[in-house]
Amino acid sequence: MDDFSFTFDKNENNGYFSSNRLIGKGDDDIYYFTKEMPEMFQTYSGNLKS
Repeated sequence: MDDFSFTFDKNENNGYFSSNRLIGKGDDDIYYFTKEMPEMFQTYSGNLKS
């Protein structure tokens, strides 16, 4: 919907924003979020020679 007034604390990986989403309690509500570090998977393949 209409998200605005975004703030983010990069040291704590969280923040707030305002929105008029349909799931809200009123016209414009304040939402809290946390940013999680993504899981990283890497696949290696090759030959090992000694």
